Amino acid sequence: RRCSESLVDTLAALHTVDIDGAGLSEFGRPNGYIGRQVRRWRGQWDLVATRTSPEVNALHALLAAKVPEHSDEAIVHGDFRLDNTIVDRDDASSILAVVDWEMATLGDPLADLGLMLVYWDSASQPVLGVRHAIEANTGFLSGTQVAERYAIASGRDLTDLDFYRALGYFKLAVIAEGIHQRFLTGKTVGAGFETVGDAVPALLERGLSLLQARQI
Repeated sequence: RRCSESLVDTLAALHTVDIDGAGLSEFGRPNGYIGRQVRRWRGQWDLVATRTSPEVNALHALLAAKVPEHSDEAIVHGDFRLDNTIVDRDDASSILAVVDWEMATLGDPLADLGLMLVYWDSASQPVLGVRHAIEANTGFLSGTQVAERYAIASGRDLTDLDFYRALGYFKLAVIAEGIHQRFLTGKTVGAGFETVGDAVPALLERGLSLLQARQI
């Protein structure tokens, strides 16, 4: 529990960094970030797809139709999750560092929260290639508790959180398909990669269910 609380607090702290004060005003283009993300990951699917997927088209269409008109601006990590942090061996409540910043930019901070909640879901387990720590340890906060704690720590309105979660499912499904494609062509080898492709339909289904439910 203390570890997951610290993880949420670390994300909220990242999203409060003074962009100009940190000298990062030119780090990215926050305006239109979410719209570009929706287009980027749809285009990436076309590059890596090994199958025809009506679910990809359906989820992309829903996301494109629901892009928020306004959003906050912050440093976005792009792949924030437990195994992209270094936790103090002797104190699980202490996160010593956040690593793997290659997708970082300036954009909408709720994209980070949405994707982190996707990693909180056991549907992401085949993509990680390791035992799913959140699912394996019932001491962690629930996804609902994660969102509540982030809302308190950041002061942000999470009314549209289902959109950001759905975007996270879409993004991870495309990433998983890319790993699967490289595995099929022999470019990625090793134990565990043979099951990554199985995660794609479940991830897309999760994303669709979030946005379709809001249409009812």
